[in-house]
Amino acid sequence: MLITLIMTGMTIAEDSYVIFFLDNYTFGNIHMTNRSISEDLLAIIYAFMTISYLAKKMLAVSQSKKYDPYLGTDIVPTDLQFIDTYHMTSRESEVLLLLLQNKNNQEISRELYISMGTVKSHIHNIFAKLNVTKRNQVKLLYTEYKQSEKSNPVKTADP
Repeated sequence: MLITLIMTGMTIAEDSYVIFFLDNYTFGNIHMTNRSISEDLLAIIYAFMTISYLAKKMLAVSQSKKYDPYLGTDIVPTDLQFIDTYHMTSRESEVLLLLLQNKNNQEISRELYISMGTVKSHIHNIFAKLNVTKRNQVKLLYTEYKQSEKSNPVKTADP
């Protein structure tokens, strides 16, 4: 704000000097100087301030906590065999994790920064791969899969 006030004062002083001492006002030939150095300096200062502000914001966003699709679910990375078993893409797995958190399409769209149509398409693909027709069936199928994994753990062969 202080910079703006100082530069505005300089612009008024500069324009007054140019109008009264440099411009020629003769009949039929009007010559006016439309160059204002203080206005140009103020524009440059504003540009640098804007670039600095936006760079700080972008840096803060890039350093902020990344999206964690497992947050709020009982899914841990070792349970990703469910996703592999049904051959889901990485985006379908993100949508699936949000479905398991009982998120609606709008919430999924906002969280993943994708359109509603894309969310619906991914949900359709998930339903087709899981052979279900309702959201609660997805959670039920996942729960059953998890229970079967616990009762039949995969054993590794001893060397």
